[in-house]
Amino acid sequence: MYKIIYYVFVFAFINISMPAKNNDSTNPTSFMDHKTELSADTIYNCPMHPEVRSFQPGKCPKCEMDLIPAVYEKIDSTKFSGAVSIEDYYTCSMHPEVHSDKPGNCPTCGMELIKKSESSTSKHRMMGMGMMMDSPWMIGMGIIMVVVMAIHFVR
Repeated sequence: MYKIIYYVFVFAFINISMPAKNNDSTNPTSFMDHKTELSADTIYNCPMHPEVRSFQPGKCPKCEMDLIPAVYEKIDSTKFSGAVSIEDYYTCSMHPEVHSDKPGNCPTCGMELIKKSESSTSKHRMMGMGMMMDSPWMIGMGIIMVVVMAIHFVR
């Protein structure tokens, strides 16, 4: 009798824990008709699942949230061409994505913007995000390596 109950629970657990069949309603690319060109002005996506996209407003097949219009930022391709410019700009020390041509305060946190030189970080830029690591301490991210010894205590 216990074996039957055990097998019923195992079968129920497997059916519950296994993902549903991947049909067209859960496929993130099911909205695309391969004969249609991607010429729509607005693309809608789920705020929780950005891989779910649609050309019409509706509901996300994964979480049933409303799809919102996606906001895409136009990127200046000359910025990533590898050319080094010596322009100065102002940025927030807490929010490096905030850039300004003149001094002022950060719109996110209100801190004073500090002056940076484009040439100092341009060699470390990749797709608009700067990353610099100066010392071995920063490279180790604060991890200190020590030797661990095992000592056997005798009573």
